[in-house]
Amino acid sequence: MTAETKTIQKTVKDREVKKNQIKCALNLTEDQFDKILSVTPSVRAGKCSVRANEITYGGTVVFNAVFLSDELSRVEAGAKFSFKSAIEGEANDSYASFSIEDTSVRNDGGMLYAVCTLITELTVVKNVPVEYVCALDALVKTETLVRVEKEKFEKTFTLDDEFQTKRIKRALSSEAFAIITAATAEDNCVVVDGEAVLNVCLLPFSENGDIIKENRVIPFRYEIEANASDGAECAAKAEIEKVSLKIFVDEESGKSSVSAAIDICVSGYAQNTSEEAFVADAYSDDKELKISKEIISQSAVTAFKSGSRKISDKAVCTVPEYSRFIKLIGERIESSYFEKDGDNLVIGGLIVGDALFSDDEERLVNKPFSMPFEFSERVDGDADELTIMLESANAKLRSGEMECDLNLDYSFVTISTMETEVVTKVEETGDKKPNVSAVSVYVGRRGDEEWDVVKALGVDGTTITEFNEGVSFPLKGGEKIMVFRRL
Repeated sequence: MTAETKTIQKTVKDREVKKNQIKCALNLTEDQFDKILSVTPSVRAGKCSVRANEITYGGTVVFNAVFLSDELSRVEAGAKFSFKSAIEGEANDSYASFSIEDTSVRNDGGMLYAVCTLITELTVVKNVPVEYVCALDALVKTETLVRVEKEKFEKTFTLDDEFQTKRIKRALSSEAFAIITAATAEDNCVVVDGEAVLNVCLLPFSENGDIIKENRVIPFRYEIEANASDGAECAAKAEIEKVSLKIFVDEESGKSSVSAAIDICVSGYAQNTSEEAFVADAYSDDKELKISKEIISQSAVTAFKSGSRKISDKAVCTVPEYSRFIKLIGERIESSYFEKDGDNLVIGGLIVGDALFSDDEERLVNKPFSMPFEFSERVDGDADELTIMLESANAKLRSGEMECDLNLDYSFVTISTMETEVVTKVEETGDKKPNVSAVSVYVGRRGDEEWDVVKALGVDGTTITEFNEGVSFPLKGGEKIMVFRRL
């Protein structure tokens, strides 16, 4: 028995969470330990690659430390990291997402080190080939499966921004985040829309001048070459690779011009689909057949979703007595999660950072703060690939307690899982006794399809309709379907 076959990839995703400690020298001495006001970490991701049975991922954790000597100053230090993790079998793709928790400063031999826990969520994608029967020289039942293929794309861009402010002595911190708000496929390209958020803390020249904090939201649109068909579903994410800040002081105007260059890596995939026929079942009137089947599971993106949410609540913070609140610095999302609850996607996490106060003697005091958040979004189907960004955070004191207003942006994809049972192999196991009856009768059962009758009577659908005019499927039950043979 001759069979024609094709191959389809059955996608399997394995997820694993790794925790590693990152340590970085701050170039500060022991006597400056009590003068550190805040240490803000950020992760700049590197490449994640697969070779043989091993995945390699890396990047840089950048620590920004604000400390008080004669005046407010800062030091920035980075620690590169690279780790390997063994995997079972061969993988076709992999990606990593990072978050940081438990940041602290430690004294080691008279030198100060920033230490944090790096949390990495590794996703390894394995494409397992499955060979299925698409044609057979026998009586067959054919159905249609949807073939899902994802074409990857990646490109790095530099986003520029410039603004004017008071005369600036130095930058105390500069950090950027980015998120994709829309991804649309056109012929041979993907258009991504998004926004980058630049948070900058600046120290002015003026005496007793408050810290200047700039929160810049910079929209962007990029067109990226990709093997995509018009209207295909897409998913994309944006990661900050580098932030460069320059300050120019204009003595005549008494103002400063601040320019920023933000390197953004945009990556994702366009999902192309096609329909193909396959053999779902087979019958032979003269041979006994052994039919092997397998279920192919494929995940398909149904939509790319994005949105924003404003959250106001009390933060956990020990407020010094008789103090004046100045600014939040180093605020960031330390952890996030999402889970399905009925028709809702519940998104939550924790915002952490430092709050600067001026006490009753006009001394700067910092206190860590944290604020959990949670909200829900109605979705159809399952969700995956969540990205969440803190666009802005503002705080105020009310009755001795700190209240925060958060603006969050988020994106995710909704997915559907398609399971298709295909015939992978058909074998002849022996001869079948020929049917020598002149008339065969099949009594229908409720819900029977044409193939159920074809397989029971051993004739094709044309023969059945020829002898049973007016029969319609699915059957209601009780119909007597007859076929006649010439002996």
